[in-house]
Amino acid sequence: MNIPDFIATLELEGIELWSEGNNLHFRVPAGTLSETVKEALREHKPELLVYLASRNENEAIHCDRQCRFTPFPLTETQQAWLIGRHSAFTYGDLACRGFLAVSFPAALEPTWLEQALQQLIARHDMLRVVVKEEGFQRVLSAMPDFALPTSDLRHLGTEPAQRAVERLRDTLLSIPAD
Repeated sequence: MNIPDFIATLELEGIELWSEGNNLHFRVPAGTLSETVKEALREHKPELLVYLASRNENEAIHCDRQCRFTPFPLTETQQAWLIGRHSAFTYGDLACRGFLAVSFPAALEPTWLEQALQQLIARHDMLRVVVKEEGFQRVLSAMPDFALPTSDLRHLGTEPAQRAVERLRDTLLSIPAD
């Protein structure tokens, strides 16, 4: 039996296999585990366990602290986003971006949120990644502190505040992406 093909066939049927030590576990949609599949799982359990363990080992993420600031390649999706930014392509000249408007209770000081975000960025490398036109990305070793833009709309009523948020959203969407 070809174990990778067998597992792929099971996955297509919605059957998920995993191992924990010498135990083989599975999750199946109701009514999809036939007697034939059960027998194959029992018969090939040792090979399945070896394959699943090696697959888990190959998929493990390992941190390389010495090279963490070395440039590394973009994923295929990131490459598509980068290429899509260029006007040389039909439907190009578009950047992928987003923003988030958040409302907080009056007791929250914007400086507290700013400090928390700066600590978060300092702790997580991927929040300091820059993408280069040459098609690679790298983690910045440090970033300058930033001022978190805020708009205090507490003095406005519900509808005027909503209109102010919509104007801000429209303004942010009209700014060309870097």
